[in-house]
Amino acid sequence: HIASFGPAVCLRRGIVAAALLASGVSTAFAAASLTPLGDLPGGGGINSIANGVSGDGSVVVGVSGGYGGQAFRWHRQSDGAWRGVWGGCVAELRLKDHRLAWRAPEAAAAATAREIPPYLALERDYVQLADTLPWRSDTHLARCLQAFPALRLLRQPFGETLLGFLCSATKQIVQIKQMLALLAERHGQPIVPGIHRLPTWPELAALSEAQLRACLLGFRARYIHQTAAFLAAHPGWLEETEALPYAEAKARLCLLPGVGEKI
Repeated sequence: HIASFGPAVCLRRGIVAAALLASGVSTAFAAASLTPLGDLPGGGGINSIANGVSGDGSVVVGVSGGYGGQAFRWHRQSDGAWRGVWGGCVAELRLKDHRLAWRAPEAAAAATAREIPPYLALERDYVQLADTLPWRSDTHLARCLQAFPALRLLRQPFGETLLGFLCSATKQIVQIKQMLALLAERHGQPIVPGIHRLPTWPELAALSEAQLRACLLGFRARYIHQTAAFLAAHPGWLEETEALPYAEAKARLCLLPGVGEKI
């Protein structure tokens, strides 16, 4: 049970975090060319940060000592790139000449180009934000900022984040990945051949609890089924909640079945 939101993205070597749940590999990536993130609005800051990163292709989403965070749909490819899916977007990120670059299949390229900047919060000055933290009086925090200078918060789709949280109760990361993969493959619309988005909450509302349990959700299927029914009966509730200040949004989210204080 959780009520806090905010996984992170870090461009550092050797730290592994979020994973792609859809296991299908689209050959459409083979024809796509890499584009520096600096070519997107706000992307220049990412490039300058990435200059200090080892050029081994490690791009990490979430930090939790291993696969972690709440961004479960990223997966490292055999060539060192990271492939991720969120909303109706799919992209590969990699370090190219010590700069972060991205590519997407042609069918998803336009949407992905629009959504990468807000997803990575490229318009935020994270150097300035980090400087407002009390690192001068907190030596542990100072060491963390030095170790992870490119750490950022992802702006994941609110509905998908809620779904991932409801799947996460008393489960390990690999099991959460498996549940979300099955939900996407069986009930999500395809983005490109072999890669599906997660089902939306209206789509989830049309599923039976038995169909949800078939995706290895266990008791979580009941929570998701009840939450989907609640959201279907209250159009706009999720969007209203997302726009609220943190404390108010948290209180509303805790009204949903299966959501509560983080334990």
